[in-house]
Amino acid sequence: MKQYRILSLDAKDIYNSEINNGEKVGYLLPEKKDENYYDRFNNMLDWSLDQEELEKRFKHRNLKFSFSDDYGNLFTLAIVNLTFKYSVKEGTKTILDTADLRKRYYEKGFKINGKEYVRYKRSSGSSRTGKCLFIQKEFLAHMKTWGECGLKNGKESLAAWESYKSLSLSAIKGKITIPLEGILFVEDMVCSCREEVISISGTENLSLTAEKKIEEIKNNIWDGESLLDESIFDNSEIFSSKHMLLLRNKFFKSCAFKTKIQKWFLDNNITKIEQLNGITLAKDVSQIVMITTPSSLKYLKFTDGKLSNNNISNWVKCVDPEFGVVKYDKKTRYFDGDMVMSSYQLLNTLQFNENEVRQLLMPTIQYLATIRNDIDLLRFHFQEAFVGEKEGNEANDNKDGLIRRSDVIFKFLNLNNDFSKTLLYKDFLDDVTDDFKKTIKTGNILLHGTNATIFGNGPELLKHAIGKFNENESALKPSQIRCSKFENGKELLCARSPHITMGNLLLAKNVLENEIWDYFDLSDNIVCVNAINENIQHRLNGCDYDSDAMLITDERTLVEKAKWNYSRFLVPVCDIKPEGFRENDNEAELDVRTSKNLIGEIVNFSQWLNSILWDKKSKNCPEKEIDVLYLDICKLAVLSGIEIDKAKRPYAVDSFRVLDELRKKYSKNDKKPKFFYLIDKETQKRFSKKNKDGVDGKTKKIAKSDYIIYNTTMDHIGAIVPTMCDFRKNKPKNFGYISLSSLFNKTPNITPKDSYYVDRAIDLIKDATSKIQSIRIQMEGKDSDEREIFYNKISSIREDLQHALSCTIKNGVILLAYIKKREKNKVTDWRLYYPLFEGNDQHLTDMFNDIIKRNKEPFPRITKDDSGDIQLYDAKFAKKY
Repeated sequence: MKQYRILSLDAKDIYNSEINNGEKVGYLLPEKKDENYYDRFNNMLDWSLDQEELEKRFKHRNLKFSFSDDYGNLFTLAIVNLTFKYSVKEGTKTILDTADLRKRYYEKGFKINGKEYVRYKRSSGSSRTGKCLFIQKEFLAHMKTWGECGLKNGKESLAAWESYKSLSLSAIKGKITIPLEGILFVEDMVCSCREEVISISGTENLSLTAEKKIEEIKNNIWDGESLLDESIFDNSEIFSSKHMLLLRNKFFKSCAFKTKIQKWFLDNNITKIEQLNGITLAKDVSQIVMITTPSSLKYLKFTDGKLSNNNISNWVKCVDPEFGVVKYDKKTRYFDGDMVMSSYQLLNTLQFNENEVRQLLMPTIQYLATIRNDIDLLRFHFQEAFVGEKEGNEANDNKDGLIRRSDVIFKFLNLNNDFSKTLLYKDFLDDVTDDFKKTIKTGNILLHGTNATIFGNGPELLKHAIGKFNENESALKPSQIRCSKFENGKELLCARSPHITMGNLLLAKNVLENEIWDYFDLSDNIVCVNAINENIQHRLNGCDYDSDAMLITDERTLVEKAKWNYSRFLVPVCDIKPEGFRENDNEAELDVRTSKNLIGEIVNFSQWLNSILWDKKSKNCPEKEIDVLYLDICKLAVLSGIEIDKAKRPYAVDSFRVLDELRKKYSKNDKKPKFFYLIDKETQKRFSKKNKDGVDGKTKKIAKSDYIIYNTTMDHIGAIVPTMCDFRKNKPKNFGYISLSSLFNKTPNITPKDSYYVDRAIDLIKDATSKIQSIRIQMEGKDSDEREIFYNKISSIREDLQHALSCTIKNGVILLAYIKKREKNKVTDWRLYYPLFEGNDQHLTDMFNDIIKRNKEPFPRITKDDSGDIQLYDAKFAKKY
């Protein structure tokens, strides 16, 4: 897996360079490849099908694609990332705004050191932040020929064309080979039902209207999914243990689920190609390893749209049988996948009163109290219960260093349990408690359940492949789902993110019994749903089956509470058709529109209105008043889907107008809920950073008087947590803490030379810490690609520090002298000790083992045990030696 660092430049800087150096030279890179040079490569070109092809093209022309630094990081100038954050100004006067700059460089490109770059592609994710990739001009023609498969856009929107031609640019985790002649293409199936809903329509002024009415609901029941034979999984070294793969190829995007396709054919006496209900290039039934539909093959959107032998043959000629795998099914990070983290949006759409919130929070508060009072359980919390699968550096560096900090704490504890009597440990425990309390106050509590990938009507797709589909014989009926994580017959509550309001909740019964499921090999983290005679896709806020996931829980408190209002609040349904092809549309205008994303504001504002609704309902306000309020909330539910989809599917809706109208309507008389104070403080922090970087805008000062307590779940949580989490009661006032150095054996007095090395170690750590803090400041407000670069830089600094310390701290005398000197000045600063453990340097580890007083007893392992005497949430555990 190769990742290349690429230049990330802002259009304003290129423009200024052109003024200074002339357009023929353009942006000038430093001549010397030093830190100043490498720091400009602040974005990542991930491993993708595009990246592989471009690298092959360089090699074909005997050109060097990349170069590396002293740390082995790979860099390339083949692709440049361009942002459009800043306008060009003279004093206070704007010469060119960001839209002008985008139009300028999209049309004419730019040069770096005289090398010409032109617009290439932008992914749907990048479009939301306004970024775009530019490529060396000499390679554009080849990459267009390779990537566009001979297609030209003449019928779909420009947004769809830009989105789907970039599918091969998606970052992949690996590749899997699927013989192209082994794919069976069957027609999509749209099933209808009638239901009373909240219908959201567009208006002439690009706003929204909402009304309650009975409407025909149409569901594409296999939208974006495929069935993939078990043999393809089993033959892969990387993905043999997986049960779902999100696949990418040129103009192809599908979520493929592990299925026993060949066994299905055998058991149904399917022996001839003519018996199949679709189109394939296979000559024999035994070749079929994949079943998919036109909704996954975006290629057809830019042809005559028909599923035909000619179209399939043309696509096959343009693609390779190696498909990129973007993601796969995996467990949650909590308690080995047994639990899932709730969101504040989910909790705030359930009508809990204060006493019910206490009941809801009790298992979480008890868990916190338990791990606070037991070192072995605290170790279990950090090393097993809350860890799970980690991806990337950010996962290892979150929570303001709490996870990294725990590494130091438990390195000490693993050597000597008396470390728990030091101020360093006490300070850590206090911070763990404070962090946990903040997490609870933001609505993040653990529930028994999972985040599961949604698999729509899989058995019916199998039947459709052999011409036996009958919508009256679906394996799952309305209000039924199937997830092996839960017992048969369990009542379950489900919600998809972003979750907006009550009409987006799904209550369902888990049904495992049906022999047809034997033809599927699905994990606990895949949920099978039914869209036949059920309005499930709108209820889950516009879900499809190209790897959308939903939270599922059987927590009784939440399930019962959801029943209270389940039929009271109808499902919001979008009745607005996407815009089609527009003759005069261009890439610059499109990317200006899609870069202004409001999804966060929409989600937060919906929870403000939900809070008002619950407060009114608790005060027995007239139902008509509540109905009017709910209609407006439903507008936000539909608007969230529009905002997410606009990078590939534009609508004639002005999201700014809709939000502005609703804000004016409610902000006049209704203050924000008190829990919004934390949300607004975080938003203000990010906005202030943007202003500091030069983005236009003013930051409104936040005052606590702008917020009031509503009778809503999140405000109850905010009021209850401080009292339920008060661990100061019955706490000894004068606990005798011991020094860290007292845990070590006595050592001889240090020499002046030893003192030199102690000071040298301190200086090394100070210098590295200063560099890391500087990088963290630069990281604020950056997106995930940019943050990954910064985390890599931090890792490099730490590697250098570890090596330098290993050479400086030569023996146990110096090590103990270092510890004594540091704790004298900063007794609770864990960062002074972390570099000693970074990378598990054997030299430093051996020294610690030599000088510290070691534990005599082994540490127990915490294991799940139904007969155990430790209760953590809804499960029993035991200590075993």
